[in-house]
Amino acid sequence: MVPIDLKLLIEQEKLNKTRIGQEILRNDGVVTKRALEFILKDRLEREDAVMNGWVIYSYPVECIYDLGEAMASTNIMPNRTVVFQLSENSIVERLANRMVDSLTGREYHALYNPATAENIRNRLVKREMDDSVSVKKRVNSFNNQLADILDVLNDTDPQMINADQDQNVVYQLVESKLAKPLPSKSFDGYAE
Repeated sequence: MVPIDLKLLIEQEKLNKTRIGQEILRNDGVVTKRALEFILKDRLEREDAVMNGWVIYSYPVECIYDLGEAMASTNIMPNRTVVFQLSENSIVERLANRMVDSLTGREYHALYNPATAENIRNRLVKREMDDSVSVKKRVNSFNNQLADILDVLNDTDPQMINADQDQNVVYQLVESKLAKPLPSKSFDGYAE
């Protein structure tokens, strides 16, 4: 499968000053549904994605509903959907404890990967988006839009996976969803 980093694609459009990138910049960074449609269609119609399948990740939370709508309007829909579920407390713990070394850009985590050297600890900064209040707002925004996006993706039989468990268990659950054969359809749209 081809990993598709949507935030990276959006940034590339802006950095390359494409027509869509300039539109996003003119809109103060707001990515319209039309821009999403163009970016997705352009990337998902490339040979590697068509031949090998794709996984979209790292999309802006404020675009989650538009992402589903954009896929539906371009007739490029996933045939499988996996939604990772985490409690708000787990998400806050994972994100609000992240810090970045202002010199090297290396990421650290206060609980899971703390900086050991004092000189590095002194250079650590927390991104504004990792503040616990900001994280909670993003979680709330995502949760408010989740039902709508699942409605758009209903035909893919979305599988909800508790991501707050051993990574091998999560991997096996995802793999079981991906390995499950797709129903075959006859020419009139009914399963054979």
